[in-house]
Amino acid sequence: MRIVSPAVLTLLTLVACTEPKQQTGEEAAMTSAASLDQFGDHEVIYVPAYTHVYHGGQPIQRFQLAITLSVHNTSFRDSIRIHKIYFYNADGHLERSFLDNAIDLRPMQTHKVQLAHKDSAGSGANFLIEWEGGAHATKPLAEAVHVGVSSTVGLSFVTRGEHVDAVNTIAGLPE
Repeated sequence: MRIVSPAVLTLLTLVACTEPKQQTGEEAAMTSAASLDQFGDHEVIYVPAYTHVYHGGQPIQRFQLAITLSVHNTSFRDSIRIHKIYFYNADGHLERSFLDNAIDLRPMQTHKVQLAHKDSAGSGANFLIEWEGGAHATKPLAEAVHVGVSSTVGLSFVTRGEHVDAVNTIAGLPE
């Protein structure tokens, strides 16, 4: 019969009773960033946007709106990468690009961009969001919240993005 020394028993007890180490935010970001190397093809979300709406009789007047675009990573587990966020006016001309470099969204993280009510891209403007995720990543949710206030009148509404054909859309995106 073998005898186990008290030192070995003490060491085994200490190892078995310690709680697992929790990852810090930075360690979790590094872990999720490492999994971003497994990304596949890019995808595109189209989000309708309205810098103003029309109201009244003759003459018809414009009601200016501010816009907040939010891109939500809907996954509890996987990170996604946002490559580009473009804003086009109602005539289809690129007004603004919101990202100089790709950004990574951790699980359940949201990225937002804002347009002031002074922007006047038209009542048929839109955002295009180019993104990618790993094989098991869920599709992000993109919404634009529109808000306008004038005197005693307030107006707000939300438009939700639609995933579009990435192959044809990405080919037309600026570099």
